[in-house]
Amino acid sequence: MKSTQLASITGLCLSAGGVFAAPQIFTPCFKESRYKDIVVSAPYNLPAQMATGRSCTSLATETCEVDVGVSHTVTVQQTVSGAFAGALDLGKIFNLGLEAGYSYSWSTSDETSASATVICPEGNYYCGMMVTPVVVKITGQVTQQGGCNVVDETKYYPFEIVAPYLEGDDGQAENIRAAMQFSVCMYTCNGADSCNHALQIGLPWCPSDRTFDHGGEGNFGGQIGYIPIDQAGGQ
Repeated sequence: MKSTQLASITGLCLSAGGVFAAPQIFTPCFKESRYKDIVVSAPYNLPAQMATGRSCTSLATETCEVDVGVSHTVTVQQTVSGAFAGALDLGKIFNLGLEAGYSYSWSTSDETSASATVICPEGNYYCGMMVTPVVVKITGQVTQQGGCNVVDETKYYPFEIVAPYLEGDDGQAENIRAAMQFSVCMYTCNGADSCNHALQIGLPWCPSDRTFDHGGEGNFGGQIGYIPIDQAGGQ
């Protein structure tokens, strides 16, 4: 009985157009980046920047506070040399760095950190707050492996990543944060004696970039009387 049924089915197949063709399997194109020569630098400081527009002016015998609530964001910067077409897998690069013995922890995304209050010393100083971000530099080489229409699967391209350095207790994720150093800086001082005293106590000038004029005094940071060309209307 079974053999009769099989013969009937076979006859139907032949009458419908002959032998069935084998099913086609579609394999999608893909590209898998391969990495080598991963090196992670020791943490280092970027140039100081102004963290906020907040400020205060101390009195002759009283300090003032640039208060909490300020924050600063450090972005992850990536560059790849040559004609590499693709995206760096930061998570994979981070793990490869650990496998290579680099213990520095860095963020694969932009990081924002907030500061505590900083104190502007007494002496009629007009103060702001600056931040010094701490970062690491990751270098290595990357290639595209596999995929469709890949001419050379063995060509490697140098890459560089500058990422926020993370500090804190590795056992508790909530305690890990981007390393940034917040500190007080001076927009203006009150005469030669005041300025000299600022140098003696280690009160630095605020960075000129992204600072602002105080009450039309013509001081945008850096040095007394210095105004950036783009703000002064120069050519």
